[in-house]
Amino acid sequence: EHIFAILLAAKGEIVPTQALQAALPAGSTDSNVLQVHISRLRRKLTGGGASRIRAVRGVGYRLI
Repeated sequence: EHIFAILLAAKGEIVPTQALQAALPAGSTDSNVLQVHISRLRRKLTGGGASRIRAVRGVGYRLI
């Protein structure tokens, strides 16, 4: 998954939403495609009930 690879490479840093949207497959122009990918990643990565992906409102996402 490209989104996860980008977040992992920048672990601890905020990745802008635009950078993550650019990594989506061509033709994925719907407004919620990125949110769906993030939601699925959160479900896969949740350990102990805490999500490792944090949203930074109006900026992007961060992997902690």
